[in-house]
Amino acid sequence: MADGHSMSSPETLVPVAGSEEWKYLDPARFLQDQGPSEERIAVLEEGLVLHNAQSVLVFESGSFRADLSRVGEGIDVRAISAIPEDEIRQIRPGRFDPAGPSLHATVLAQAEDGAFVSVGRDSKAGLVQILEIGSGPSWSRHVVDVSAGASAEIVRMCVTSAKSASVDRSVLECRLGQGASLEHTLVVDGNAQSASWTGTVARLERDAKFTSRQFLFGSSVSRAETHVELQGAGAEADLTGLCAQIGEEIADVLTVVRHGAPHTVSRQVFQALAGGRSSASFLGVVQVDRLAQKTSARQSSRNLLLSREASVNSRPQLEIWADDVKCSHGSTTGRLDEKALFFLRSRGLSLESARKLLVRAFASELVELVAREDLRALLERRLETVL
Repeated sequence: MADGHSMSSPETLVPVAGSEEWKYLDPARFLQDQGPSEERIAVLEEGLVLHNAQSVLVFESGSFRADLSRVGEGIDVRAISAIPEDEIRQIRPGRFDPAGPSLHATVLAQAEDGAFVSVGRDSKAGLVQILEIGSGPSWSRHVVDVSAGASAEIVRMCVTSAKSASVDRSVLECRLGQGASLEHTLVVDGNAQSASWTGTVARLERDAKFTSRQFLFGSSVSRAETHVELQGAGAEADLTGLCAQIGEEIADVLTVVRHGAPHTVSRQVFQALAGGRSSASFLGVVQVDRLAQKTSARQSSRNLLLSREASVNSRPQLEIWADDVKCSHGSTTGRLDEKALFFLRSRGLSLESARKLLVRAFASELVELVAREDLRALLERRLETVL
């Protein structure tokens, strides 16, 4: 077992289906492992590796593939399997210990490998890409430590081999020192036989900034959890997410942002695009402690239904114990604007073309926030396939 945990079975740490955080999805679905694939990947598919990535760490079914990976200079990037056990116990600076049963704890107990990234004080790290390839059951945990004044960029891609059945579970734990910044992008791209659970935890010290973009495509069932602790004054978190499905997929998103210090800022924008018989759900919790005066927190959930059988459930929540704060939240769910469709058709577009244009505009809004051109192009190609 990793990280010194002991347990009789993964089920002992699993939360209860129907609880507030698991209202629309049974967590046991992420414990129904398929058998491991008998074939290993020989080469990476074209387009999976980003052109400007300084370091690329590839994990297949939770195991490090040194032959497919590369590590750049000037930054401490290693596979956790290559680190002594005593050191492993000390390299979880962003450690998240849930109070009750949690899949996060289950993954930490089961995972044997993952990426370790450490950025020294006042350093600027190049792009680190973590590529998780599912071809069977997998458990992974990653650790990112960004020291004071340093900056880093992590792109984490969880993809499934063609025609493979997989159940993939991974955790990324981050610590951002004073004045540090981290840009994190998560892309989950599965197939009709895959299930994916991803957890992201970030703890921010004074004046640190955490930016996270997440995109969920394709998996038969996917769940993305993000927990952010704004522990130092002036810390800032910017979270966005898009899930797009048009078949019978299920996507579930949970965010918990805790403001634990004054003058902290959080912004959240999450969107769901649901067609066919698919369903999506979003639970966004913002917590403001009594000492977190002058906090600013904004949260928005916007969702688009493309069929009568699709469904979206959105639940933004504010839990505020301070009295001098600016907090807001909002949620909208609807269908394509009939007036906009009429306008486009009056300009000569067919009904199908007009619908596609409006759907693409909705889905592309968050993709366009991705600054890296090659990653943005990859996301745009995947959206075209979905749409």
